[in-house]
Amino acid sequence: MWYFSSPFLVFGEDALDYLEQMKMNKVFIVTDKVMRQVGFVEKVEQKLKNLPHQVFDEVEPDPSLETVQKGAKLCQKFGPDLIIGLGGGSAMDTGKGIWFLYENPDQAIDSLNPFTYYENFPAKAKFVSIPTTSGTGADVTWAIVLTDTAQKRKITPASRQIVATVSIIDPAFALKMPPALTAGTGLDALTHAIEGYLSAWRNDFSDACTIKAVEFVFKYLARAYKDGNDKEAREKMHNAATMAGLAFGNSQATFAHSIGHSIGALFHKPHGNCVGMALPYVMEFCRKNGTGVKEKLADIGRRALLLTGTDEKVSEDLILKVRALIKEIKAPATIPELGISKVDFDKQLPTLTKYTSEDSCISMTNPMPNDEQIEKAYHYMWSGKRIDF
Repeated sequence: MWYFSSPFLVFGEDALDYLEQMKMNKVFIVTDKVMRQVGFVEKVEQKLKNLPHQVFDEVEPDPSLETVQKGAKLCQKFGPDLIIGLGGGSAMDTGKGIWFLYENPDQAIDSLNPFTYYENFPAKAKFVSIPTTSGTGADVTWAIVLTDTAQKRKITPASRQIVATVSIIDPAFALKMPPALTAGTGLDALTHAIEGYLSAWRNDFSDACTIKAVEFVFKYLARAYKDGNDKEAREKMHNAATMAGLAFGNSQATFAHSIGHSIGALFHKPHGNCVGMALPYVMEFCRKNGTGVKEKLADIGRRALLLTGTDEKVSEDLILKVRALIKEIKAPATIPELGISKVDFDKQLPTLTKYTSEDSCISMTNPMPNDEQIEKAYHYMWSGKRIDF
């Protein structure tokens, strides 16, 4: 027996109008200051029809446990029956964390786990996620990525009970993304999709989302990167991000996300750039060492990109296409291109290896790498050498 978790999805042009159909009395909006500056908070407020609402706009990149706790205290005091997470993955994950603590004030956010059933949750409020970037998938997943600032590492509390009530996937929010953000978040979506297909927990339903997401990323990401006003490309990438979120959210990410979480926590580099950089190396490692991975990669290549040939050829062509896409959208392909110095890399390599090996996503990898392989992979990602071990 297995499960497929998903919010109620509202997508397409003017999807935000759905807010006007929802029954609510008081609204708590979780976001960041950039969303205020670009007018997105006001855009949401206009749909609330003068209902009492409060905006918590203190979400930072790589949001901390402290930020979630602060927001939860304000939310408790305000007492909403609807919480909105507006922004990229940081805002939506913070919103999910605040929602959990609002409903369960006696719990700690890092105690959230998929093996505990939380009685009467949710009871006070619904949660609506509104992504403004096209890649994180946080609008549909049941994990929260937060930063433990004391330990300088990322944690991922998770529970199927924190899946959003509604996800509003309105492509109008994606139009203001600059090229670099378009590239990074798009590669995050591609990594979600491909890792979701290679994960030990992959299933028929997640596979279906994977194939369409990969197809859309290869067809539309470069277009959206080159012309941010290409409305078709923006809409398809926004949909692809959510489909990829459904894929890995119901099958789990793997080694590339463990790498991304570790680099992001230690060096504060954009998540999408980190996992996108790691993706082709991880594909190469898993193809060489994993059971049936070559066949799975070939399956993606045939179904999503209509590639032809033997499993060896198609899997290789898919990896080369991933590398070519990274180059086309001028995203980092090596650790130095992330802006990390050799001195800092060498100093942090033992910690990077430790954090990667302890990250929850790595256990879903086929095969799960050992510490020696992890460290060696980091050296290859530094030099840009293709994985041959």
